[in-house]
Amino acid sequence: VKTFLQKKFFSLKVLILFAKIINMETKEKEILMKVRELFMTYGIRSMTMDDIAHRPGMSKRTLYEYFKDKADLIRKIVFLEVERI
Repeated sequence: VKTFLQKKFFSLKVLILFAKIINMETKEKEILMKVRELFMTYGIRSMTMDDIAHRPGMSKRTLYEYFKDKADLIRKIVFLEVERI
């Protein structure tokens, strides 16, 4: 019985982790699309990480949870655009 419960608990933990990863990927793509629009409107060079965080209404901390820096953000937007082609 103990082994059965341990397996079920492990399966539940894996499912929860998988759901968090999917949610994070969805949120990341949502942020990328918003930032892409900002870059198209204002230009990449003129936007700071502060601008990028505050325009879509998120905190700078949230932005840094998903992206290391502005270069990382740009790289992921380019990859997302290439993926769409």
